[in-house]
Amino acid sequence: MGKIRTAVSGLGRIGWVYHLPQLLKHPEFELTAVSDPVTERLDEVKTLSPAVKCYTSYDEMLEHENVDLAVIASPTTFHAGQIMTAFRHGVDVFCEKPLAADLNEVEKLLAAVKDSGRKLMVYQPRRLDDDCRQAREIISSGVLGTLHLIRRNIRNFARRNDWQALKCYAGGMLNNYGVHYLDQLCFTAGFDFECEYCELRKVNAAGDAEDCVRIILRNAAGVTGEVDISQSCAFPANDWLLEGNRGTAMYSSATKTWQIRYFLPGELKETCMQTTLAADGRRYPHDRIAWHENFEFTAPPESDFYDNLCGYLRGGNLPLVKIKETGKIMRLLDKARKLDEVRRG
Repeated sequence: MGKIRTAVSGLGRIGWVYHLPQLLKHPEFELTAVSDPVTERLDEVKTLSPAVKCYTSYDEMLEHENVDLAVIASPTTFHAGQIMTAFRHGVDVFCEKPLAADLNEVEKLLAAVKDSGRKLMVYQPRRLDDDCRQAREIISSGVLGTLHLIRRNIRNFARRNDWQALKCYAGGMLNNYGVHYLDQLCFTAGFDFECEYCELRKVNAAGDAEDCVRIILRNAAGVTGEVDISQSCAFPANDWLLEGNRGTAMYSSATKTWQIRYFLPGELKETCMQTTLAADGRRYPHDRIAWHENFEFTAPPESDFYDNLCGYLRGGNLPLVKIKETGKIMRLLDKARKLDEVRRG
């Protein structure tokens, strides 16, 4: 079986730093062509691999090149149109997040996947981060008991002044970081969450798009999910907080460590409800708990997006990111925006 002939659209940050190096070194992919309107970027590609064809027009590239796969690493506003163009040429797609600028475009793309029979996967790399894998492992182990809260904090200080800070280009931290961390939350605790509250604020960004995001979600089991993103915080926060009825786990990216405390079933005495207004001994209730703080993580699985993508395109395995999961995340983003509009009146 021959290599997967691949074209890349967009030689910006993610295209240049991640997709090109992966494609150039992976034995199952052949980087055939690239497109970018900035000619200086095309010249840089020629220094890496002179055989790669370079185009300033994505449409022209697909007209002239016989490829199996299009990697869409262009700005968000171009995703939907470029995916549709690839489908018309009988080309599968690996697309940067978010899938499209709005839900209307997303629904058309999901329909086009069914109608065309083409394959489409969105790049959601945060699923493979160690902290995400470990959060998932803690929850599934049951040591925290019944989960009732999962919180994801992403806090730093940054004044965005690139296209990601402009609404006209589908910028803003909801589309930028929000897609990553909503996906992480759902991947960790289930995709049945529904959005109940959203607050989008512009604090320090140079453009008109939000740089602070707060979202509250809940699922049918009563678990509260929170995603809190701030580009205006000078101090770090616990990146993950998992709370169950028998314990708590916190993760700090500064130290790359988890703190876990839990007790085992049967280790606490049964409590008796006092129904009178005179508290025993005038004391506040207090449990004496000998906390367990040990948790052994299993070795991380060998996972790579381009290895998975190869198997997916050739029919050997399921995609790391299923298209129905992408659809769910994009609907959560749409609901979040609508709730913010209602909040602001």
